[in-house]
Amino acid sequence: MEIRELAGRRGTIHPFKVGGDGKPVEIRRGPATVIRGRRSHKPPLATSSRREGAAGRPVSQETSRRPPADMPSWKGVALMHRKTVVALVGATVMALASWSAALAASSGPAVSVQIKSLNKTLLKPTTGHGETGWITKGGTPKGKCSGDSAAGALDAATHGKWAGKYYASVGGIFVTSIDGVKPAGNDYWSLYVNGKPSSKGVCDVKLKSGQKLLFKEIK
Repeated sequence: MEIRELAGRRGTIHPFKVGGDGKPVEIRRGPATVIRGRRSHKPPLATSSRREGAAGRPVSQETSRRPPADMPSWKGVALMHRKTVVALVGATVMALASWSAALAASSGPAVSVQIKSLNKTLLKPTTGHGETGWITKGGTPKGKCSGDSAAGALDAATHGKWAGKYYASVGGIFVTSIDGVKPAGNDYWSLYVNGKPSSKGVCDVKLKSGQKLLFKEIK
């Protein structure tokens, strides 16, 4: 096949090919070559899934839309972390406040406190302390019964679950019930110090380190 030039109506020369039977075939530039009465397709250009910008140019990854992330943003993680830290700090402060309050409520040397009724042991030997301030059970005036006494140790060990009556004649408290146990008839609560019956009342026994106090119901 040979290529010749053909003059158009307005003097323009168009390139053409001569086929086998001498008929001219028009040549076109583009995705398809057209032969009169028949079209020959070329394979389509490869397509790209990339997002294009101006003038069909591909856009960089930094400017293209990204798929949503499965993981939370660092800003959200930081916020959750900050809330956790605040909660932990708050819990620590509350624990310290409770510990300080308990420490302030107890005072004096460490002693052992035990409580026995006629039928059972209400409190096994437990290490405890006295209390700050004054014991005012049963109408006892302030200044008459120190918290740093056997009465204070009993109050701390039972968390205040005991009762008594103040007698001005002796300047002390007579214990009437402990942990809901109230002696009947002529029974009464007695105080033992280091295994021996005390000759003093609960307000007059001053606490000493290592002291053993036993509150026992006597028949």
